[in-house]
Amino acid sequence: MALNIKSARHQRTVVLDEQSSGFYFIGQKDGVMFYMTDKNAPMFRVVSISIKEVEQKSKAGKRTIFREVLPQKQDSLRRAFVWGDFLVCLYTTENGEVI
Repeated sequence: MALNIKSARHQRTVVLDEQSSGFYFIGQKDGVMFYMTDKNAPMFRVVSISIKEVEQKSKAGKRTIFREVLPQKQDSLRRAFVWGDFLVCLYTTENGEVI
Protein backbone atom coordinates (compact mmCIF):
# COMPACT_ATOMS: atom_id res chain seq x y z
CA MET A 1 0.00 0.00 0.00
CA ALA A 2 1.34 3.42 -0.93
CA LEU A 3 0.57 6.59 0.99
CA ASN A 4 0.41 9.85 -0.92
CA ILE A 5 2.09 12.23 1.50
CA LYS A 6 1.11 15.21 -0.64
CA SER A 7 -2.64 14.57 -0.36
CA ALA A 8 -4.77 16.96 1.68
CA ARG A 9 -5.75 14.14 4.01
CA HIS A 10 -2.15 13.41 5.05
CA GLN A 11 -0.40 16.66 5.87
CA ARG A 12 3.00 16.95 7.45
CA THR A 13 2.86 18.45 10.94
CA VAL A 14 5.81 20.07 12.70
CA VAL A 15 6.32 18.59 16.15
CA LEU A 16 9.64 20.23 17.02
CA ASP A 17 10.16 23.74 15.71
CA GLU A 18 13.30 24.31 17.74
CA GLN A 19 16.39 22.17 17.99
CA SER A 20 18.44 23.86 20.70
CA SER A 21 18.52 20.56 22.59
CA GLY A 22 18.55 16.96 21.48
CA PHE A 23 15.22 15.20 21.04
CA TYR A 24 15.58 11.51 20.22
CA PHE A 25 12.48 9.57 19.18
CA ILE A 26 12.30 6.35 21.23
CA GLY A 27 8.90 4.97 20.23
CA GLN A 28 5.17 5.43 20.17
CA LYS A 29 2.20 3.74 21.78
CA ASP A 30 -1.53 4.43 21.43
CA GLY A 31 -1.09 7.75 19.62
CA VAL A 32 1.60 9.10 21.95
CA MET A 33 5.19 9.70 20.80
CA PHE A 34 8.03 9.38 23.31
CA TYR A 35 11.36 11.24 23.18
CA MET A 36 14.55 11.16 25.19
CA THR A 37 15.87 14.71 25.62
CA ASP A 38 18.49 16.79 27.38
CA LYS A 39 16.36 19.96 27.26
CA ASN A 40 16.39 21.29 30.83
CA ALA A 41 17.96 17.97 31.87
CA PRO A 42 21.69 17.47 31.24
CA MET A 43 21.42 13.85 32.48
CA PHE A 44 18.46 13.29 30.09
CA ARG A 45 14.77 12.62 30.72
CA VAL A 46 11.82 11.15 28.79
CA VAL A 47 8.96 13.29 27.53
CA SER A 48 5.84 12.52 25.49
CA ILE A 49 3.49 14.29 23.12
CA SER A 50 0.07 13.25 21.83
CA ILE A 51 -0.17 12.99 18.03
CA LYS A 52 -3.84 14.03 18.14
CA GLU A 53 -3.01 17.08 20.28
CA VAL A 54 -0.20 18.08 17.88
CA GLU A 55 -2.61 17.95 14.94
CA GLN A 56 -5.33 19.93 16.75
CA LYS A 57 -3.00 22.63 18.06
CA SER A 58 -1.22 22.88 14.72
CA LYS A 59 -4.52 23.70 12.99
CA ALA A 60 -5.15 26.39 15.63
CA GLY A 61 -1.62 27.81 15.23
CA LYS A 62 -0.62 26.84 18.77
CA ARG A 63 2.35 24.90 20.09
CA THR A 64 1.97 21.56 21.84
CA ILE A 65 3.66 21.16 25.20
CA PHE A 66 5.65 18.04 26.00
CA ARG A 67 4.69 16.11 29.12
CA GLU A 68 7.40 14.74 31.39
CA VAL A 69 7.13 10.94 31.64
CA LEU A 70 10.40 10.16 33.41
CA PRO A 71 12.26 13.00 35.16
CA GLN A 72 16.01 13.45 35.13
CA LYS A 73 17.77 11.31 37.73
CA GLN A 74 21.18 11.54 39.39
CA ASP A 75 22.54 8.90 36.99
CA SER A 76 22.82 9.54 33.25
CA LEU A 77 20.08 8.10 31.03
CA ARG A 78 21.98 6.52 28.13
CA ARG A 79 19.26 4.72 26.15
CA ALA A 80 15.50 4.32 26.30
CA PHE A 81 12.85 2.66 24.17
CA VAL A 82 9.19 1.71 24.25
CA TRP A 83 8.63 -2.05 24.38
CA GLY A 84 4.95 -3.00 24.45
CA ASP A 85 3.48 -1.41 27.56
CA PHE A 86 6.92 -0.75 29.05
CA LEU A 87 9.48 2.02 28.90
CA VAL A 88 12.91 0.39 29.10
CA CYS A 89 15.75 2.65 30.27
CA LEU A 90 19.49 2.12 30.57
CA TYR A 91 21.37 4.32 33.07
CA THR A 92 25.10 4.71 33.54
CA THR A 93 26.06 4.69 37.23
CA GLU A 94 29.34 4.70 39.16
CA ASN A 95 29.15 0.89 39.21
CA GLY A 96 28.31 0.36 35.53
CA GLU A 97 25.09 0.26 33.56
CA VAL A 98 21.69 -0.48 35.07
CA ILE A 99 18.33 -1.18 33.36
